[in-house]
Formats: sequence, structure tokens, C-alpha cells
Amino acid sequence: MNANSSTIIIEIIENEPRISHRIIAENTDNLEVSVRKLIDKHKESLELFGMVSFEMTAIKNAKNRVNE
Repeated sequence: MNANSSTIIIEIIENEPRISHRIIAENTDNLEVSVRKLIDKHKESLELFGMVSFEMTAIKNAKNRVNE
């Protein structure tokens, strides 16, 4: 991640700090699926810091089409 980057890493939604696994992946040069698997694997430990939850979103393929 560039030190001069203006990317918003954490958002405050309903008074809760939130971060997307996509943002984590992008800023750590990892695949989204890899970050998601790590979160799933370590969910219990992560919950020491607060609730861990996921929203389902449509995923676009390489041709920018939503996978069904």
C-alpha cells in the first residue's frame, strides 16, 4: 500500500467500524478468496475485537458480468 494513498480503509456504519475483505485483499496484495478463507478460519479469534459478519454481494467475473 502506498503511504500517500487516500484509500478509505475503515468505514463507520451505524457507529461501527467496518472493513471489507476486498479492501484488505487489495491493500495486502492477496486474493479476495484467500482473505475470506483466513477470516473464516480465524473468526473466533477475530471476534475478540467485535462481531464478524458478512454481507452477500454479487461477484462479477472477468467480463464484468454478474455470476449467477
